[in-house]
Amino acid sequence: MQFKTFVWPNEPETFTVKMQREAAKHTLLDGSFCVQELGRTPRSFSGEGIFLGENAYEDFKALQMLLLTGGSGTLTHSRWGTFSAILTELISIEEPAEDLVRYRFTFLECEGTEAQG
Repeated sequence: MQFKTFVWPNEPETFTVKMQREAAKHTLLDGSFCVQELGRTPRSFSGEGIFLGENAYEDFKALQMLLLTGGSGTLTHSRWGTFSAILTELISIEEPAEDLVRYRFTFLECEGTEAQG
């Protein structure tokens, strides 16, 4: 898996894709209702993994720098393909182990935008 210039040294343990459609419910004066479909929402890609070895914290910090810098970029996944996304969340889960960083991440798809890196 890759986002912008960051290549995962090992694949995340889990990878979840969330897809939804937005709808609005309108209650009418006679007590009935109607539903208006508003289209699909951006896909959300989230997962969890572990960075291992002497570079574990450097790997996490490199991914953290992409979050802090912001902006959309190219996200590439072996099964879901290549698309433009924004890294919206990165969580470090500290464990009492040396050279190990457990993490969680979330990306939001950027439909209709050009990837920048």
